[in-house]
Amino acid sequence: MDKVLQALRVAKTTLDLVPVSVPGLGPAVELAVNILELAQGVKDTHDDCKSLAMRAAQFTNDIYQQLNDSPASVDITSSKRHLATLLCTLQDIENLMKRQSRKREKILLIVRKDKVKQQVAELHRRLDDACRLFGIQSSIAVEGRLDQIATTQIDLVQHAENSTRVADTMLKRQNSIKQEVAQMNENIITLMRSVTMVFSKEEISLVRELDPSQEAATYEEGVPESERIVRWQARIRSTKESVIVAKFPRRDERFRAAIELSKKTMHPHVAQILGFSRSDCEHAFVVLEGPIEDFIQSVHGIKKYMWTAEVAKELQSAFSYIARQGFLKPDLGDMHSDTVRPHQLYVTPEGAVRWDIYSWTHDGLPMCVDMSDGYIELSPHLVKLIEGFSIRDVERALESPVPIQRARALLNLWDKLMEFADFNRDKFYCFVPDEDVPWIGSCTQDLAFEALTPEGVILQYTIDPAAVCCSSSFGTPHCFPFDEDEPETEYTNIPTDLYVHEIYAPEEQEWETDVMSRVSKTKSFPGWRRHTVLDMDYDVCFRTLQTIEEDTKCRSFFMDQAVNLDFSRYLDRDGDLTRTNHAVYGLHFITTSHLVGLSPMRIGRPPRKLYFYERLHDAENVIDFETPWGYWSTEAKPIRNFPGYEATREEMRKFIKTQKLEIQYLGYSREFKFAWLQSVAGFVFRIEVMIAVESYHWTKDERLLLRELQQSLAAAYASNPGSKQWEIRKSVRRKRDEHDDGEQSRGEDRAVQRRRTE
Repeated sequence: MDKVLQALRVAKTTLDLVPVSVPGLGPAVELAVNILELAQGVKDTHDDCKSLAMRAAQFTNDIYQQLNDSPASVDITSSKRHLATLLCTLQDIENLMKRQSRKREKILLIVRKDKVKQQVAELHRRLDDACRLFGIQSSIAVEGRLDQIATTQIDLVQHAENSTRVADTMLKRQNSIKQEVAQMNENIITLMRSVTMVFSKEEISLVRELDPSQEAATYEEGVPESERIVRWQARIRSTKESVIVAKFPRRDERFRAAIELSKKTMHPHVAQILGFSRSDCEHAFVVLEGPIEDFIQSVHGIKKYMWTAEVAKELQSAFSYIARQGFLKPDLGDMHSDTVRPHQLYVTPEGAVRWDIYSWTHDGLPMCVDMSDGYIELSPHLVKLIEGFSIRDVERALESPVPIQRARALLNLWDKLMEFADFNRDKFYCFVPDEDVPWIGSCTQDLAFEALTPEGVILQYTIDPAAVCCSSSFGTPHCFPFDEDEPETEYTNIPTDLYVHEIYAPEEQEWETDVMSRVSKTKSFPGWRRHTVLDMDYDVCFRTLQTIEEDTKCRSFFMDQAVNLDFSRYLDRDGDLTRTNHAVYGLHFITTSHLVGLSPMRIGRPPRKLYFYERLHDAENVIDFETPWGYWSTEAKPIRNFPGYEATREEMRKFIKTQKLEIQYLGYSREFKFAWLQSVAGFVFRIEVMIAVESYHWTKDERLLLRELQQSLAAAYASNPGSKQWEIRKSVRRKRDEHDDGEQSRGEDRAVQRRRTE
């Protein structure tokens, strides 16, 4: 009520200063002010009267606002009649409010209450009639819009007249502008395509996501999924070209930095951004060349190895360029943490590899390249070796008409490549089935470990032991429940990674029963490891594990053996070498021992503290079986002057008799166990050793390479009928060794130094 009263007072003052051309509007506003003041000043005014007063005042204020805002050109004479009706109604309402403001006795108020209600109702009806009759709001609005339309029509006519006068000039200029714009667009497109192209989403056809696996997610560890760069293999619709699309979360600093870095780099083996998304595209992405995995799957055999060597040289060149430009610094850190993954490598249709530096998150240069089916090591100490690798020399040697030269070139290619590269191979386990234990680095056939030469002779171990660089590791010695009546339940016929892991980490196993026996500590002595065993008892087995592995997994050793293999024995129907050929690179010696019950009544227990001495093996020699590979003792120090591997069986038997050792070799059992029996302090112990051989199958590409070697050797046999085959093979190896001796040093940091002698 106060706001309406204030508005009416302002209107009254305005009308006093600047009267409007509508007679009766001023008195109407004045009456409305009086009505509200009377209604506001009387405390006991009935609510119906207040409502009537408020309605009349609000209606009067609305009429004033509309008439005051109407254009001057609007004819409002038709509204005068309605104002006269409104004035009469407002006058009656004012009179009613004055009567109600007089002081009367309560009894009179009660008597006149119904009459007042009738008067208020009548005034409400009359006010409604005035509202209906007063159609000023609609008439003013319509008249105002008609006035605006008329004004607009006049302006349009004027503009049309002006347009007619300049029509010819505008048409001529328009044609000229169209021609200039078309030429400018053509120039812009030509310039953009010479540097980078701008793509819309519709120009790209997505094929598949490149790295959706959990393994790929670890490449950007710590980055939220919503902030990661997603990569797809795609095709450009217009050219059908296979490309990579890297989608950024937004047009942020990373997106702009990738484009800027692409402008600054110029190297044949650093990926260039072919294009990026249009500025009006809702997705931010860049387009690069195709994925490397597709090309890797298309090359095999010698081509695969030649291409791998070429990739190493290309990427080494790219890394050196990046270091010289100062974009990244040489890093001597962890090779496995700074690894280029396959999704960060792209390949051109010609096979040239390019590195996507824009997705690299480390500050230092990579030290290793994951090639999906293998890896390339690019450590600083291998730089000179890779840069000095002449692929053209190898190609010329492979094209030589002399078969021996070609065979030697194949072996040299493999030797050089294995200095800085390797390939994924299937691991294979088996237990040694007899006393013929294979040497590390030897080639094997099936489970017999008897690969044959073309003369039908078992392939002998011919690698210089000094070339074998092995390391030893040990599992955790432990005790576990054991049933002497069912010993076979403790072993498996075919070992696996899981089986070996369980032996290495026995603490992860949960035994069904509590075992009081335990191994308290272990100490090393020359040639032996001593395990202190407390509370040894029946139904308990002691176990320890010793592993010998060649550091490089003998990845080049099999070529030394392969030259003497009888390939014809191992070819399948397609002329490919079968997968039954293996290269041995590790031996796992699983030693167990338990008490033997000589009668159903087990009387007594052995001394609380016993020592088990485990023989330490090496890659060069496996101790003769007459020499125990482990023994029990009550002494804290091993037996002095224990015969080594060079001792004969007679010398070993004499030593055991002199030392009064009650130990005897029982032989080899069907459960793949070498067994000894020993008596200590009146108790009998059985000592068993199983040897799990760890080897790998030759890959398909390795088998293809060996087939090429076999074909070269077969050609050499045919072209030299006067020479024996073994002499030709020896000549191939000798020429190969002479070639190696004439080369420069391969670096002081090489993990394995090979010395070949004939």
